[in-house]
Amino acid sequence: QKKEMAMYEEGGLIEPTIGTGGVGKLSWYIPYYTAERDPTLLSYFGLAAGNSTTKRRKIAETFLRPITWGYYCDKVTPDNCTSPPYYDEEGRLIAVGAPTDKTESDRYFLPGSFHGHFNATDDNNCDKYPTTCTGHLANVQCEWSTFVASQAHHLGIPVKSNGPQTAGGYSYGDMVDIYTAANYTRNDVLIYWWTPQVKVQEFQGTDAEFQRVLLPTPSEECIESRPSKDKRCSGDTLDHIGGFGACDAEAHTLQKLIVSNLFKISHPIEEAMHSPGYGAITGLKLTDLQLEYMMRKWYQRNIDKWNYDPRHSVCAWAAENIALLKRYVPSSYPRSMEVQEFGRASSYIAMAVALFTLASVGVTFAFTWKNRRAAVFIYAQPNFLFILLFGLALTSFGAILFSIPPSVNSCIARPWFVVLGSSAQMVTLIIKVWAINKVLRESGNMTRTSVRPKKLYGATFAVMGCVAIYLLVWTILDPNTLKTHKELSNHVNEDGGQIVQVTYYCESSTSVWAYISYVYQFLLVVAATVLAFQNQHVDKRFNESFQLALVIYSHFCFIVVNAIFWTLTSLDYITIAIITSFLLSFDVLTSLVFYFLPKVSAVFSPNLQTETSVQRQSGGGGCHLTGIVHHREEERLTEVQKIMRNVERSKEQCKESTQITSQVIDNDILEKRPSSQNEVCPDGGRNNNTHVPEPQPVSNQDGITNVSVIDSPSYKDFKRFLFDSRSNIERQESTEGKC
Repeated sequence: QKKEMAMYEEGGLIEPTIGTGGVGKLSWYIPYYTAERDPTLLSYFGLAAGNSTTKRRKIAETFLRPITWGYYCDKVTPDNCTSPPYYDEEGRLIAVGAPTDKTESDRYFLPGSFHGHFNATDDNNCDKYPTTCTGHLANVQCEWSTFVASQAHHLGIPVKSNGPQTAGGYSYGDMVDIYTAANYTRNDVLIYWWTPQVKVQEFQGTDAEFQRVLLPTPSEECIESRPSKDKRCSGDTLDHIGGFGACDAEAHTLQKLIVSNLFKISHPIEEAMHSPGYGAITGLKLTDLQLEYMMRKWYQRNIDKWNYDPRHSVCAWAAENIALLKRYVPSSYPRSMEVQEFGRASSYIAMAVALFTLASVGVTFAFTWKNRRAAVFIYAQPNFLFILLFGLALTSFGAILFSIPPSVNSCIARPWFVVLGSSAQMVTLIIKVWAINKVLRESGNMTRTSVRPKKLYGATFAVMGCVAIYLLVWTILDPNTLKTHKELSNHVNEDGGQIVQVTYYCESSTSVWAYISYVYQFLLVVAATVLAFQNQHVDKRFNESFQLALVIYSHFCFIVVNAIFWTLTSLDYITIAIITSFLLSFDVLTSLVFYFLPKVSAVFSPNLQTETSVQRQSGGGGCHLTGIVHHREEERLTEVQKIMRNVERSKEQCKESTQITSQVIDNDILEKRPSSQNEVCPDGGRNNNTHVPEPQPVSNQDGITNVSVIDSPSYKDFKRFLFDSRSNIERQESTEGKC
């Protein structure tokens, strides 16, 4: 066994062996009643015969050979057990009949049916074989650590095992049956057995109690000269003898064999999940007396011997010795679980802020819808504002989900609301600013352009559709699921063990999905930043570069801070979820304040003045006319009046110019007015076919501004255009009684 354990250790199958606290002993044993009859049999001195035929006969006649039930019926009874029952000379019942099958036929003892029988065979016949007759010694199977043949040979003890196994051994069940049969029939028996063992405890205190036979003291030389397992199981009886291995088996500490992966299994990555089992099983020590007590109680109960009785015996002993067992409980145990709840003040505040944010989005939506025909909203494109508010509402719902305890459904819904909401916000702004920048770029080239609403809406919803497909794939393949995180705290429970804090959180099997969503949102912010910068020179009625810059900058900050909290901090999951809820709410509120509040203020401002500035284009011979028109002035002046007013103020600066570029944008598609070679300027006459339409700032049904650019006429043609317009305006004001 030692060699095999060493081999297993070197192979990495088991950890180095640890003593259990008990001491094991293999030896020869006889029953108490045998030792009482002949005390000389308790020592190898009394068993050894040497050349004495008298002692040999004594051993042969004392230790008869056990026979099976089948052998008993075939060889001992006169009628093959056909007329049961059968009794021995003392009147003890031996057999109630013949065995019914091969299994029963091979039994040495079967309670209630066959109670065993010992018989003198030819091996016990010293009259026939005076120098080779032997008594019987019941030996275990050769694969076990048994050296009976070697000990008997070198000590001169005339005994031999005649079991059905290789080298005359018996199975464990046969050995138990033989000793039980000997006790029933009161036959003397010599057996090779070990302690501590439950069978020994079964007979403890009876007249069949196991009595150890004294053999020579073991030594290193004696142990090394014993035959190996291969020789013990050889068919040659000379191999069973080996060297001079006459000594007794050495006492040895009982060993615990622990598989090498037990530590890894009981110690996962999370310290809070470490099992106390490994520390307990490696530290537990039980003495021989403690083991023998449990075994004795096991057999004394005798109700369900091979099932419940041993369990009851061990549990009863543990209950009686609980103070002793506590010594082997590892430190920080027994631990208790404490679920971390969302019911802290910060979570309620986060929920209140999220609800306030959602309400603010709703109020803003209602106000925008009511005033959607106001100039400030027309220039900002109402339908795009509604999509933007829809995204803000989704983000607000996401903030609410992060402020409540996670569940299976909320774990799946969180990324949908947050990512779709962010997409609806940023994609809408990107498409809108791109359209305005396109108009500006085409007007610089003096060409006609048309921005169709369907294309803008199609681009917006196409991007959001792709995002929805990504989220759907994420949900199907690796959804956010409700998981638990256990962390060992410094708090102690009433039993002296540490408290394990359990937190529920949402997470996919891999973090790649979340990282992709963060990268996507970051790219949206970068694209929006670039377009907003390009938008800074647009007519200020459409120029939202400052507001967009504030919205984009705040959105970028919230994304970065949120990513840092989720990936780089060691905060608990509840705190991170609450912080995320606050960040999402503040992100929505900043968008409302920076982007929508100025438009709301413009609607309510009572006295807004018109601000006009004229800047000379660099590298050209003309002027770039920019008008900043506020809401109240918009209601009083037509577009032509605004142009006339601006031209009057800057006429002196533009006299030498050959062109004036005027960008006129309205919700309806404006006509492109070509310059005619046949038209006569104000200095040379009037072209009767000249007609200048008077555009009005009215939103179309789509809520989108359709744009065309008026190619620049010559300065003289433009003066004629202004002259006709002025005449019409004067007639109109005279008719209406206006000054």
